[in-house]
Amino acid sequence: EGWRQTVSTTTDSLHTLLRLRKPFAVLSDAQFSGLLASARREEMPAGTVLIEQDAADRDFLVLLTGELEIRRRYISPSGAEELEVGRLFPGDGAGEFAVLFGAPRQASVRALEPSTILRLEGERMDELLAWSQRFTDELRDTASVRARMPTRASSACSSRRPDSAGAASGRAKPFGTT
Repeated sequence: EGWRQTVSTTTDSLHTLLRLRKPFAVLSDAQFSGLLASARREEMPAGTVLIEQDAADRDFLVLLTGELEIRRRYISPSGAEELEVGRLFPGDGAGEFAVLFGAPRQASVRALEPSTILRLEGERMDELLAWSQRFTDELRDTASVRARMPTRASSACSSRRPDSAGAASGRAKPFGTT
């Protein structure tokens, strides 16, 4: 569809994509180059669960192509429910809570269509947190925005898409934006 963006996965385009986004924009050239060199590009078929709620892994993911859904399990008076709470589009990231706090995953993330991600290992992200207070602050800002995401499917992102200016109606807050 016309609204969809595909992010090129060449080194130059990845550099440009991430360099313009918080928290990566605050890194030195050496820190940024080291992070990009350690990242892994992965192809995911539709239906693949990339992050499982309550899992202990700590990698950070950046979506390059495709679309991902964010789902959370809740206990309600009627029993356990799993609700969609957001969608991720090219350029968006996931995993800031696990990276920052070493906490179990707060939600599950699943590919809605064939998708390409950039996986940044948790250990490498730890190094950046230790080296750069600004990087840590920017990632905390992102976590704060995500913590305020709606928790009901009807108020979260249903089928709305980003508008022509790139803003979103009903979309999960893009990684690195406030």
